[in-house]
Amino acid sequence: MWTKIEKNLINIRKPGRYIDGEWNSIHKTGADNLVRVCLAFPEIYEIGMANLGLLILYQIINQRTDALAERVYNPGIDFAQYLRSENIRLFSLESRTPLNNFDIVGFTLQSELVVTNVLSMLSLGGIPLLASERQDKFPLVIAGGPVTINCEPVAEFFDAFVLGDGEEVIGEIIEVVKKHKSESTSRMDLLLAIARINGVYVPQFYQTREDKNGITVQPVVDDLATTITRRIAPLNRANYPLSPIVPYVQTTADRLTVEIARGCWRKCHFCQATSYYGPWRVRSEEDILFIISEGLKHSGFSEISLVSLSSSDYPGIESLLEKIQKIKPWPIKISLPSLRCDCFSVGLAGHLGDKPSGSLTFAPEAGTERLRQAIGKYLSDEQILETAILASRAGWRQLKLYFMVGLPTETAADIPAIVNLVKKIKKLTNLNLSVTISPFVPKPQTPFQWVAMENPETLKQKIDYLHKNISASVRAHSLESALLEGVIARGDRRLNPVIRRAWELGARFDHWDEYFDFRIWEKAFGELGIDWRDYLQPIPLEKNLAWDHLRFTDKEVLKKTLVSCWKENQLTARENISVKKSLAVFPIHKKIAVSDNPYLYYWRLRWSRQMPVRYLSHLEQIEAFRRMYRRSNWPLAYSGGYAPQPIISFGPAISVGYLSEAEYTDVALTRKMDISVLRRMLLSEIPDGFQLISLKPLARRFASLEKSINVGEYWMRDSGWPEVAEKISEGLAQSEIIIEKEKNGKIEKINVRPLIIDMKLSEPDMLKLILRFSPHQNVKPEKILARMFAENEEDLKPQLLICRRNLFIEFAGKLFQP
Repeated sequence: MWTKIEKNLINIRKPGRYIDGEWNSIHKTGADNLVRVCLAFPEIYEIGMANLGLLILYQIINQRTDALAERVYNPGIDFAQYLRSENIRLFSLESRTPLNNFDIVGFTLQSELVVTNVLSMLSLGGIPLLASERQDKFPLVIAGGPVTINCEPVAEFFDAFVLGDGEEVIGEIIEVVKKHKSESTSRMDLLLAIARINGVYVPQFYQTREDKNGITVQPVVDDLATTITRRIAPLNRANYPLSPIVPYVQTTADRLTVEIARGCWRKCHFCQATSYYGPWRVRSEEDILFIISEGLKHSGFSEISLVSLSSSDYPGIESLLEKIQKIKPWPIKISLPSLRCDCFSVGLAGHLGDKPSGSLTFAPEAGTERLRQAIGKYLSDEQILETAILASRAGWRQLKLYFMVGLPTETAADIPAIVNLVKKIKKLTNLNLSVTISPFVPKPQTPFQWVAMENPETLKQKIDYLHKNISASVRAHSLESALLEGVIARGDRRLNPVIRRAWELGARFDHWDEYFDFRIWEKAFGELGIDWRDYLQPIPLEKNLAWDHLRFTDKEVLKKTLVSCWKENQLTARENISVKKSLAVFPIHKKIAVSDNPYLYYWRLRWSRQMPVRYLSHLEQIEAFRRMYRRSNWPLAYSGGYAPQPIISFGPAISVGYLSEAEYTDVALTRKMDISVLRRMLLSEIPDGFQLISLKPLARRFASLEKSINVGEYWMRDSGWPEVAEKISEGLAQSEIIIEKEKNGKIEKINVRPLIIDMKLSEPDMLKLILRFSPHQNVKPEKILARMFAENEEDLKPQLLICRRNLFIEFAGKLFQP
C-alpha cells in the first residue's frame, strides 16, 4: 500500500503531512498483544500538531507496556480524494495501520465546525458512521474536547464521550478494553463497562424525551448515572511529554508548548473554556522549569510558548520568566499567547526578549465599560487606554484588538463606542491598529446559554458599520459560520441526521472560509424539515436543556450569574479584584552579539536524504537541520540581532520529492572541537532519513554555499525512456530548448540549452543530467525532460525518481566539489 502511495505523494500538496518519521515519534512493535489506540484530530496536520491535549495522551498511553498510541489527522482535500479514488483506507502515521484495525479511535473535538471532518475520517477509515451500525470487529470511536460540553448533536456518531480531563480516564478505558480483548466479551458488554467509568458518557444507553418542560436525557440502564460529571485531573509532571514530537512541516504552534495553568478564575460570562478547562489550577514553577529544560534538550526548538487561558495571571510570572532566561541552553523566544489588557501585561511582554517593534494582542470584547461588566470582562476604558499608551512608549508598533457584536444587553450606543475607543487609541499613540470583529455565539455551560443569538441581518449591519467607520485594518469572522456554530453548540440529537446529510452534500472544513458553504447546510436542514433559526432563540430559564445531564459546572450558579447580569448591568464597572501594577522598569531590548569569541570555527557537512525526508521542502529541511544541531549540543555560534539564529549556511534549494546525496551545511562553532567528538554528539540526534556522509573542518569561512554552488548532477530513474538516445542527441544539437515557467503570476520563456552541461543515458533506466543553475535562473530537471520527450510534467513526476548525486562549483570551465 505505502509503495503505491509514496509514488503519488509528489503530486499531493504538502506531502510532509503524511510521511511519519518526526523526531520523538514513538513506534512500538508487537501491536497484536497491545491495546491499540489511534488519536485522531479532525483537522489538517499543521493545526492538529498544535493540540497539546492529544500529545499528552500520546505520552501517557505510550508509557504503558500494554498499549500503544498512534496519530491520524484529517487529510487535505487532494489526499482524501486520492485515497478514495484508489480505495485506500485512511491510516495512522506511525505504522500506517488503517483506522478500522485499531481497538480505539479517539477524536479531539475542539470546535463545532469540525464535525463533518470527523465523518470524512470515519468513512475514509472504513468505519461505519453510526455507532449503532458498528459490529464487534470495529474499533470504539470515542471523543473528548470542548465540544463534549454538549455532544448531543453528534451523539449518534460516537460510541462514548470523555467529559473533562483525559489524563486519568484514558488508563481506565484501556484497562476495560484490555479485559474485553482477553475475555472476548461482546461489544455491548464492553460499552456497558465503559459507561460505568466516571466521566464517560455512552449515548446508546441514554434516550431523549421532549415535552413542554424542554429536553430530558435519561439512562435506559438502571445502574447508570443520571448525570455524568466531568473528570478533573491534577497537573502531573509525569504525564507531560518531555520529548515532544518535532514536526517536519511547519505547524501553527512550531515551538515548545508548556501549559503553566489550566482553567481561568476570571470566569467571563461568555467564555465556555472556563467551564470546560476549570477549575483554575497552576503548575508548579519547579515542574515548568524542568519541562522546559528537558523539552528544549530533546527537541531543539527555538521558541517556548507558556500557555493558559490567562498567562499573565500565573502567580509569580515575573520570577518564572527570569528563571527561564537563566536556564535556556541557546537563544530562545518566549511567548505568552493569552495576556490581559493591562499595563502589567505590557511589562511582561517586555520580559519576553522580543523586539518591541512587534505586535501585542488584547481582547477588550466590548466598546463600553457597562457592557464589559455585563459580560464579566471587568476592564475600564482607562485601563485600556493606559495599556495602549504604555505599549506605544515601550516601543511596540502594532496592537491587535478583538471585539464581539451581538452581546447580551448590547444597546445602540455600544457599537459606536468601539469606533470611539479605537479613535482614542489612535489619537493617544502611534500604534498601528488591527481590529477583529466576531459575532457573539451563546454556548452551553455558560451563564449566557439561555440567551438568543442576534439575528443575522442585525449582526451584518453592525459589522458593516464597524468596517465603514473604524479607521484601521478591520477583519470580521464569517457570520454564516458563526450562525452554524451557534446552532450546533445548542443543538440536540435531531441535528445528527442534518450533519450527516450536510456531509453527504459535500460539507468539509466548515471553519475554513474557502470551503465553507452555508447553502449546503440550509439544504440539509430544509430536507429534514428543521428550521435552524429555532436553535438561536432565547431559552426560558425554567426549561430542561439538552445538555443538562452533562455536568461541567453548576446550572443554578450559572442561572444566578445570568439573572445578576441582567439586573446589575447598568452599574459602573466594579474594581478588578486582581489589578496588578505595571512593572516599574522595562528591560532594554539589546541586540545580541554574535559571540564573545572573535574567532569562529567552521565545519562543512555533507548529507544524504532518503525516505521519509525526501518529501520535505527546502525550508522544512533547513529547520530540521537547525533543530538537530541544537539538540546535538554543539557550541553553535549565533547571529546578532533581536532574533538570533545559528550561523549555518545551507546549500542550494532542493525540490520536494528528490532524493539526494549532496546536501551541504556549513556550521560555525565558538570553540575548537575534535572531529570524533563532534561526530559522536551529532549521530544520536539525526532524524530518520538523513545520513551523514562527511564532516570536515574549514580553514576559513567561505562564501555562502547557496551563492557559490552553481551546478548540480541529477540521476533520474524511470521504467524506460522512449527513444532516449535519439531524443537526447536531437535536443542537445539544438541551440535553443525553450520551456515555459511561471513567475510572479506571469509565464516566462527560458532557453535552457546553455544550462545543460551533459545529458546521457548511463543505464537502460537511468538518465544522468548535469545542469547549471543560479538564483536568477533555476529550472527543475523534470521540466527539461518533459519538454525533450514531449510528455506532460504532472504525468511524468510520479513515475520519475530523481536523485541529486553531486553539487559543484563551476570556475574557469572546470567543476569543483564544495
